[in-house]
Amino acid sequence: MSRVSERLWQNACVAKRDIDTISYGGLTIKKTSMLRHGFLLACGLSLLFTVDVSAQQIPQVVQLPTFSFFSVATTVSVPDSGAAYLGGVKRSRTSRSLRGVPDLSSLPYAGRLFRNDSLASSTSSSGAYVTANVIDHGELDRMILEEVAAMRGPSREMTGIERKAAFLSQHIGRRGNLVLAMSRKPQPAATSRAAPIAPAAAERKAAAEVAAHLDRARRAEAAGNFGSARCSYRVVARRGEEAQKRYALARLAAIDAADKGISLASSER
Repeated sequence: MSRVSERLWQNACVAKRDIDTISYGGLTIKKTSMLRHGFLLACGLSLLFTVDVSAQQIPQVVQLPTFSFFSVATTVSVPDSGAAYLGGVKRSRTSRSLRGVPDLSSLPYAGRLFRNDSLASSTSSSGAYVTANVIDHGELDRMILEEVAAMRGPSREMTGIERKAAFLSQHIGRRGNLVLAMSRKPQPAATSRAAPIAPAAAERKAAAEVAAHLDRARRAEAAGNFGSARCSYRVVARRGEEAQKRYALARLAAIDAADKGISLASSER
């Protein structure tokens, strides 16, 4: 409390005196008293509120992300090209707010004007799946090499142009080897190349390869390795006889149906 001024004057009717000024936290209160004839006392209060704008801070709202974690500890058996559901967590939240005038909000039709209903709900779901795909690179390499060998057909004797091209591709960039090879006496074509394979022998070899693929496909299917079984059955369907082709196509359809059934069962879980 501080006394800032004190003035006193008198005349025929009024004596006036300013006293008591209080300042606290930006608020200033000034009390003024007046003395009149007849010993009547009149008091007046003057309020002054000061706000420091520079000290105010603008509120800021930052929306932070929400993270949720869960863990699943289990063991499942998944076939080739199949899937299995491991587990998950489902969360749900519902809130309702009702505001209105106590009596008027319960009116049959006009109560809607005096009532405010709000309903909010949120649902979240988290799950874990596992899929398995077996890729046999050795089987893929064998399949590609066998297809290329089948496209080439039985071996034949190279022509003169083909022999020259093979000679240049082997000795290009090697000057010493090229000079040595050119100095040698060329061998007859009959002794440089093996005799072509007879058609009957080629057919027996192709039939043996198809039988090997068919046996490999059956073993892979029995072991549950459907990816390798598909590769072998496809080779049989392309290169086998009519009965073997029909059998291979039937087994491929059965494997596809089994995979679809496993996928549907995993989804229903």
